[in-house]
Amino acid sequence: MVAKDQLTHTLYVLALLWMAPVILSAQEHEDPGPEMEFSLLRQNDVIALGEAHTGFYPGIKRIGLGQSHLSFGGSYRGQYEWFQNENFESMPGEDGWWLQRGLLHGHFQSDRWQVFGELGYSDVFGKADLAPVDVDLLYVNQLFIEYQQGNWTFGAGRENMRLGTGRLVDPREGPNVRWSFDQVRTAYANASFEVLAFYAIPAFPRADVFDNRTLSDQEQLWGLYWTQSRNDRGLLFDLYYLGTYYEEQTYARGVGEETRHSVGARFNLKTDALNFDNEVVYQFGSFGPDNISAWTISFNVWQQWAPITAGFKTELISGDGGSGSLGTFNPLYPRGAYFGRVARFGPANLIDFHPYIQYRKGKLFLEVDYDHFWRFSRNDGIYDPAMNVVLAGDSPARTIAGQLGTLAHYELNTHFAVELETNFIFVNDFISDLVADEQNLFHMVFTTEVRF
Repeated sequence: MVAKDQLTHTLYVLALLWMAPVILSAQEHEDPGPEMEFSLLRQNDVIALGEAHTGFYPGIKRIGLGQSHLSFGGSYRGQYEWFQNENFESMPGEDGWWLQRGLLHGHFQSDRWQVFGELGYSDVFGKADLAPVDVDLLYVNQLFIEYQQGNWTFGAGRENMRLGTGRLVDPREGPNVRWSFDQVRTAYANASFEVLAFYAIPAFPRADVFDNRTLSDQEQLWGLYWTQSRNDRGLLFDLYYLGTYYEEQTYARGVGEETRHSVGARFNLKTDALNFDNEVVYQFGSFGPDNISAWTISFNVWQQWAPITAGFKTELISGDGGSGSLGTFNPLYPRGAYFGRVARFGPANLIDFHPYIQYRKGKLFLEVDYDHFWRFSRNDGIYDPAMNVVLAGDSPARTIAGQLGTLAHYELNTHFAVELETNFIFVNDFISDLVADEQNLFHMVFTTEVRF
């Protein structure tokens, strides 16, 4: 095994080399502009370089191979994260640490075939209590092959997935290590709709080199996802079924084997007046000897008066009644930063009211939001986005906390962006009842990201 210090030094050098093409490119043209658009999932990048774009960097973005082409790229993200009263109680000192993640990919495309491979490196410095999503020194983040014939697409391999808004399946961009799934899939798409069918097994990160847990039957995910669009009316409608199996799942009720089925619908409409993005999900199945009956309804309504956007979100997310069927909603594989990157509350057993206001002009984006949380059921605890039980115990209180967040994001150009996010969490009755020396929490994360 490669020593950690040696590997870290090597990857630092690689990160600097990755940045070099960006610097060289910037000397030739300030910004590639709309001809190069980087996506969250880099296999979806849009690259259209003309003859005016010459030099080393444009050269590696599109290497002609007859009727096919090859492209290389990647990203480096560094984050400084700082907590005060991280677990809602007084600590000996403040906690701060540095997270970094590097991704490097190659993408081959022809008229019918594509092969995409992406290596990842994730590490943290200065953090004592490590989470599984913090460190994975070297791993295959994505490696898949895809074949397209007419309206049909067939794919197999390891991928990051995002379905809809990422409410139930998301690449988990907030944490240091993304979700990867080993899967087979097929899709049919035309001008008005797309339907996707897949079977997947999540790959679980481990800290060392190429040692992730893969192709394990301890967890499984399968589904059918239909998206209907009417671009002329700004309308998008999703209808889906997702099935999951967990060999062992933990709730405030206890630990057991779980098979869960999720049926959902999403309605997205953009008009000259209000805009809507609403979703409803019902879940059923079995948890140990008990049945499952859980659900969620979410609403997001906003209005834009450029450069200002004001909106309001609210969610009802079921919790467990304490007896009979398990009522705790399971968000499956959601965004790690579900209610901001502070990530103290996950979408289970919650009621939340969430007004927000945004400002966007040029390269600058600002947001201020406030989120207030209540327990849906007094017989259930509260969970984090990974469905770990954060607090559970004997308390009649329903109100949990209020969270005030700010976000400032600035994109210098297509390649480079910086972001500062802060969150204040003001504890309420439920936390006060269960934490002896309860304290309000403060969280800050400063992010720099280079993409090429």
